[in-house]
Amino acid sequence: MSQRLLAIFSYRVAARGIAAILQAVSFVILARQLGTDAFGALAVGVTVGAIVATFMGLGGGTRALRLGLETQPKGVATALFIAQCLAAFTAATISCVVVTGLLSQAWWLGVAVGIVVLSDALCGLEQAVLAGLLKPLASAGLLLFQRTAPFTCVILAHFANVPAILGYGAGAAIAVVPAVVRPIRDWHNPITLRDLILSSRGYWLSKVVETLAMLDIVVVRMLAGGVAAGLYGIANRVANPFHIITTSILSIITPAAAQAQRREGKADILGRSTTIAVICGALVSVCSPLAAEIAVRVLGAEYAAAKQMIVGFIVAVAISGVSQTIIARYLIEGKPLLVALSLALGMGIGLLIIVLAAVHWTMWLWVGPILMQLAILGFLVVNRRPVSWPRRLFARASGY
Repeated sequence: MSQRLLAIFSYRVAARGIAAILQAVSFVILARQLGTDAFGALAVGVTVGAIVATFMGLGGGTRALRLGLETQPKGVATALFIAQCLAAFTAATISCVVVTGLLSQAWWLGVAVGIVVLSDALCGLEQAVLAGLLKPLASAGLLLFQRTAPFTCVILAHFANVPAILGYGAGAAIAVVPAVVRPIRDWHNPITLRDLILSSRGYWLSKVVETLAMLDIVVVRMLAGGVAAGLYGIANRVANPFHIITTSILSIITPAAAQAQRREGKADILGRSTTIAVICGALVSVCSPLAAEIAVRVLGAEYAAAKQMIVGFIVAVAISGVSQTIIARYLIEGKPLLVALSLALGMGIGLLIIVLAAVHWTMWLWVGPILMQLAILGFLVVNRRPVSWPRRLFARASGY
C-alpha cells in the first residue's frame, strides 16, 4: 500500500508541478502585459468568482475526496456535478460584473475572467471526484490539460498579436470540456438535493470557511489600492508551484487513507505524511528567497516591490502543507466541522493582521499569510484535544 501510494504521490506531484509551472508562466505573461492595476483587477475577479462558487458548491471538492466511504459514490458524484454547474455559472457571471462594473475594466477582460472562473470550478470538482474514485492518473491528466490548454493559447496569442488574456480565456474554455463531458457520459441517478444538502453541511462549512483566506486580495485592493493588489496577487501566483505539494497531500492521502480505513480499520499513512510535510516545508522555506529573486527578475522592475511578498507566500504554503495532513485526518474521522472551526479562527486572525497591515503598514503585508497559516496550524493541533477551549465553546453553541 505504501509503495503504491508513493508512486501515486510521485506522478501526482510531478503532474501538478508541471501544471503549476505552466500556470505561473501564463500569469507572468499576463502580469507583464496587463500591468499592476489591471492584473490586480483580474486577481480580484478570479477570487470573487472562487468564493461565490465555493459558497454555492456545497463543499463538493472536499466531500468528493472521500467518495470511497460513500454508500452511493457515483450518485453523490453526479449530484455534486449538478450543484457545481449552477455554482460555476453564477460565479462566472458575478466575477464578470465585478471586473467590468465595479473595477472599471474592459468588457473583454471581464468575460475572460468569467470563463476562467467557470473552468476552474468545474475542473476542480472533477479532479476531486476522480481522486475520490481512486483514479489518480485520470485526475492528474485532467489537471495537466486544465493548465496546458490556456498556456498553449497564451503562446499562440502572442504570435498572433492578440491580447494574452483573451488567449488564456480561450484556453480555459477548451480545458473545461472534459470536466463536463466525463460526468455526463458517466451519469448515474443522483441523490436528492435534500439529501445532498443535509449530508454535505459539514464539508460545505469547512470549504466556505477556507475561502475566507481568499478575501485577502479583496481587502488589499480596497484598503491599499490597485498597485498593492497587483503586487500581492502576483506574489500569490508565483508561490502557486510550491502550493502543489500541499494540495497533492490532501487530494492523494485522503482517498488512500479512506480506503485503508474501510478495508483495514486503520490509516497509518497519515502519520508518515505529516513527517514528510514537515521536511518538505522546511526545504521550501529555505528556498523561498532564491525563488523570490528569480521571480522578480523575470517579472521586471515594475514588480520589484513584490519580493518580500513572494517570500511570505512561499513560507505560508510550506506551513499549510503540515496543516493539510491534519485536515485529512479530520476528514477521515468524519469531523469536517472541526476543520471549519480551526480554519475560521486561524483565518480570522490572519485577515485581521492583513487589514491592519494594508491600512497602516503596507510594507509588512508579506507577514500576513505566514501568521494566518501558523494560526490555522495551531488551532488544528489544539482542537485534536477534546478539552480545548475552542472545541468546548463550539460544542456548547452547536451541540456538536
